[in-house]
Amino acid sequence: MEVIFTKFLPLAIIVSFILSIMPAVCANGLPEPVWEGSGYTFSGSGGIKASSNIGIYGNQPFSITVLLTPGTNAKDEYGNGIIGWGNASKNAGNFIYYNSAEKAFEYGFYANDGQTPSEFEPNRTYFIVMTYDGTRQKFYVDGKLITQRAVRELSIANTPLTIGSDPFGQGRNFYGSIDSIKVYNAAIDEDTVLQLANAQKPQFPTPLKDAYYNGAKITSPFWKAQIKKMAEKWIPHCIAQLEEVYYGIDAFRQAAKKLRGEDYINYEENLWANAYLYNTMEAMCLALTIDPDGDEEFKKAQDYLRQKLEEWIPIVLSAQEPDGYINTMYTVRGWQRWTNKTHHEGYVMGYFIEAALAHYQMTNMQDSRLYDAAVKCADLWVNTIGPAPKKFWYDGHQGMEMALMHLGQFINEHEGEGLGDKYIELAEFLCDARGNDQEYDQSHLSSTEQSEAKGHAVRATYLYSAMADIAMQNNNSAYYYAVQRLWDSVVNHKMYITGGVGSIASNEGFSSDYYLPNKSYDESCASCGMVFWSNRMNNAFHDAEYIDSLERQLYNVVAGAVNLEGDAFYYQNELDANWARYSWHGCPCCVGNIPRTILNLVKWMYSTEDDHTLYVNMLAGSDVTVTLGDNEIQLIQESNYPWEGYGKITVIPKE
Repeated sequence: MEVIFTKFLPLAIIVSFILSIMPAVCANGLPEPVWEGSGYTFSGSGGIKASSNIGIYGNQPFSITVLLTPGTNAKDEYGNGIIGWGNASKNAGNFIYYNSAEKAFEYGFYANDGQTPSEFEPNRTYFIVMTYDGTRQKFYVDGKLITQRAVRELSIANTPLTIGSDPFGQGRNFYGSIDSIKVYNAAIDEDTVLQLANAQKPQFPTPLKDAYYNGAKITSPFWKAQIKKMAEKWIPHCIAQLEEVYYGIDAFRQAAKKLRGEDYINYEENLWANAYLYNTMEAMCLALTIDPDGDEEFKKAQDYLRQKLEEWIPIVLSAQEPDGYINTMYTVRGWQRWTNKTHHEGYVMGYFIEAALAHYQMTNMQDSRLYDAAVKCADLWVNTIGPAPKKFWYDGHQGMEMALMHLGQFINEHEGEGLGDKYIELAEFLCDARGNDQEYDQSHLSSTEQSEAKGHAVRATYLYSAMADIAMQNNNSAYYYAVQRLWDSVVNHKMYITGGVGSIASNEGFSSDYYLPNKSYDESCASCGMVFWSNRMNNAFHDAEYIDSLERQLYNVVAGAVNLEGDAFYYQNELDANWARYSWHGCPCCVGNIPRTILNLVKWMYSTEDDHTLYVNMLAGSDVTVTLGDNEIQLIQESNYPWEGYGKITVIPKE
């Protein structure tokens, strides 16, 4: 079978072997709304008035339904208007407010309002229904009847609706989003309210999985050149540096000497220096999964990478402490663990887990040396960090959260459903633990309350990647809504046309909306983080916009960060850069992150859903074999994208 497609604009193609169509939810007896509107966002500056009257007046029965997310900046003690209509001079009207001071919803007749219990928080999405049958007013939240009251006479003026402010011109302006507004000229019954509420709940698709395979052949001229550059030039360059600098592989030798009671050197290394070696090792493993396809230079480079892995792995493992902890700085200096969130313990450990998983998969799960060490380390964290009586702690630099999600998902898939849940639970705890601290490391609010990207861009994108995994893995609606709000904040308000993020150097991160100067910061690691986040959003939500974003960052920032010769890179990617790339850097966090991101491309070209559906995410000439259930399918993709917008896929089921 052949699938031929043309790509003039970025898109995702779905090759589906089984297509299921779910019936739409239907509320029996529900009339057509007399007014409806959607997609409103307010920042406390005023509301919107409908162009015409709604046609409801006197004591007519009516219902209002609305989906809304109050923001954190709503501060009017008298309430922030959500929706209403009426006339203040005639003391007539009806409304729904959000009272931020009381953290409650207010509803009712002008000068005769009621209030729900104070149980509601900003940055949560609620489905609100208010009904009136001529004598009794009822108020529902997420399908549950919260309160009701008898109202003898409601004089409702036939006036235009006001959305996002009060209908009486008193300046009670809303902050947040209002969506899916419907007004009916009938009182909706409780069963129908529940139906509508259930229909509003997030409908989580089946999570996609990266289509992992060893032995992929890359034929795309563009990506073949990039991969060759990484394997033959850049990664060996990184290896040479890490064998020369004191904070590289020798840091593990010194930690091992101390553990053995031998004389050792106490280096003044960076707190996060171990990460440089781990992400380089991950890149080495990923390069070894690619079929050289007769390319002798590439095969020679792979032989060298394999040799170096065999040299390095025993040295790295020799630095692991008996209980599983591994961090050369902490071992050599004898520091107390998990006491200082600025020391990057989780950040470093996350890279270790990712390197171990890459090595285990590269060896077709035959060599478990690194993997066993990573599991032992993760178990130590699980047994130590968490809700009381465990230790409350989180790292100021995210990374462990992503890795724990990856580890838990891998174990559930390959070793038994549920066996990896403890790692997933710890990842969620580390995200949930944030709040009441600083914007720099995204700990100013709990993760699910955040709606605007703030602080250090690398930390943020790593956090958001883990949040997307949690939303996907746990069908968690709070994370579902939060990660979509944050996506909107980054992509629609704080991203360069190249896909770069983090416009200012002072915090290596985000500034205010639309502050995007040409002399940008745009750290390479932040774009790597965006690529990982984009992939996870696609896996969670099945939308081509996320793959479009992944491609934008890969083509325009990550691939361009390393020069054509493969011996220098950009740490920051200014739009008007007129200076040479670095051969190395004082903080070489990007040197291994760039190749591991590019080489993960092989896993991102395709995704699988259940045992029947394959998603083609990218145009990239290749020859891979993907497993769907009990079936193996060879996919031969012919494409010269981005130089040409044409592609052909030949699908060959194997016997």
